[in-house]
Amino acid sequence: MFETVEEVRQKMLTAWDGIYSLHARARKKVYRLNASERSIPQFVEPNDLDIAPYHYEAWWQDPDNWRHDCELPSPPITLPRQQISYIALGDAWWVKKEGIVQKSGTVVEAQQTAFTQGDCLWFGRPYLPAEDNRFLWDWLNPQLWAASMNLIVTDKISSLPDDVFHDPAIVHVLAGWWSVGRSPSIAEQRQWDLTSEDRDIEILDYINFYQLWVDMHTGFCRRISGEAANGRSWDIVVDELTINEPNGIAPEIFHP
Repeated sequence: MFETVEEVRQKMLTAWDGIYSLHARARKKVYRLNASERSIPQFVEPNDLDIAPYHYEAWWQDPDNWRHDCELPSPPITLPRQQISYIALGDAWWVKKEGIVQKSGTVVEAQQTAFTQGDCLWFGRPYLPAEDNRFLWDWLNPQLWAASMNLIVTDKISSLPDDVFHDPAIVHVLAGWWSVGRSPSIAEQRQWDLTSEDRDIEILDYINFYQLWVDMHTGFCRRISGEAANGRSWDIVVDELTINEPNGIAPEIFHP
């Protein structure tokens, strides 16, 4: 039996319910698809696919311990990469580059200056508490997609060539702004709007629709792809997702 849109949506909306600890790792592959002459359609050339994957890692420990690691490009766009860590413990936060603290402060102090508000979401939002920071990232929060976008569940007899996960519990979903599979008006009610300035809205740039691979055991997306006019723009694969480990997250993970 195939899952309905609403069954999948409900599973995505409740993915974070009951989670007191989480550890996740993901890779993001970016493709150079935007041609210099935007008026002239072009096919993807092999030399457009030479950008190595970026890596993300996140940890959450209830009630207010959060850490998000990401890689940023240094000119040129390929290598070397810089690792940025954002750590939040209660009201305090730290930003580390290559393991060295670059900035630190408290949520209250950041709220007084709206620190990073409106900027590219490259490490987090110090003016938001740890619990809110964990809900910023599209690769780790299926409720953002379920609340903001319209969904189509595609029925299939056999696995698609690029499924990555050949698991019957993982459902293939298309997400976009079309009129069918319309989402309920809960994005604003629960502050789960993908277009919020607190989030990295660059994920919406030049994308026609998204492909989501939803794990019906957990409700989390194990893969997310952004599809543009000239092919795939980016692709995120979640390699590891560990929920509610008996001993939780080691305290040193959150040590600044």
